[in-house]
Amino acid sequence: MFQNKLFNFALIMIISIAMLGVVAIVGFQYFGKSSEAAKTAAAPTAEKLAESQFVVEKITTNLSGSSLIQLGVTLQMDSNKAVGEIGLRKVQVKNTINEILHSTTAIDIQKDAGYKQLEAKIIEGINKYMQHGKVVDVYVTDIVVQ
Repeated sequence: MFQNKLFNFALIMIISIAMLGVVAIVGFQYFGKSSEAAKTAAAPTAEKLAESQFVVEKITTNLSGSSLIQLGVTLQMDSNKAVGEIGLRKVQVKNTINEILHSTTAIDIQKDAGYKQLEAKIIEGINKYMQHGKVVDVYVTDIVVQ
């Protein structure tokens, strides 16, 4: 093509680098968009969350000591199948929550981390006997401590 071999080599290198740059830009844009779409798809909608929730009837019971508590919770399950199972186990669920509350004092709940510890104990206690899913979060909808 050209008489000078050094010029030919330099021209081929410049074209190769330019082509690699174009391929890198196109690849980054293609894979970058798919990962953004995956991130937005991973965030569940409110409807999806509502489908996998189970509302536990209000529980009124004694705390450890002389205090009384009225508690309403909603359990966030990891799947619809788990919601079906927890519906069949609602007596066990209420019993588990009662046992946890009976071993908790009003002071425990009023501490800064006490509320979160109560939620963690409920999750752990219920997940022990779940076979087709698990509780991923507990929402305390009503709480009255006297």
